[in-house]
Amino acid sequence: MTLTADYMTFSGRIQPFSRSAMGFSASPLQRMTFETTVAFMRDSLIHGDDDYLASPSSRLVVGGLLRGGTGIFDLILPKHEALGSFKKSC
Repeated sequence: MTLTADYMTFSGRIQPFSRSAMGFSASPLQRMTFETTVAFMRDSLIHGDDDYLASPSSRLVVGGLLRGGTGIFDLILPKHEALGSFKKSC
């Protein structure tokens, strides 16, 4: 519920979480994930809309990582340390 409330108020005003409000989203893929996939897809194709994969919904559609939570950073560990801890646990 917190995520929904955050989405509805991030612009500084309350916007409805409905099909009509989703039509104003800049992301064609995000619009398609809501209710009327075919209608939003048709309109996006006719108008040649671009999607820069900025929204979590559009990134999930194409199998991309979210830019938040555990997807916000890369964990880099030297190979010898990773293998050493694996061998100790076995």
